[in-house]
Amino acid sequence: MIVSHHNDLLCKHGEIICQDPISILRKYQNTKEMIMVGGGRKVYEMALPYADTLYLSIMKQRYHGDTTFPEWKKTDYSCIETRDYPTFTWYSYKRKKGTLCDL
Repeated sequence: MIVSHHNDLLCKHGEIICQDPISILRKYQNTKEMIMVGGGRKVYEMALPYADTLYLSIMKQRYHGDTTFPEWKKTDYSCIETRDYPTFTWYSYKRKKGTLCDL
């Protein structure tokens, strides 16, 4: 599934264009189906309040760019796994009970 506000995207592999990601999150909120979100910043900002798991890669070197991951409440999550690589560190965070946004 592709979240976009552009209706003119060309899909080659049967992808579904979705302009309302919140409706998709609602559809799957009580299932065991895993939804993976890849941004742009705006897509992350829309989905972040509903995420129960975050997988973040933090680069060890600074890079110039015009987009960053949005602010998030680290206190709402517990780090459950860390993997260190030469150029980045990968983190897995799980949301603490009672802090999930109601869809």
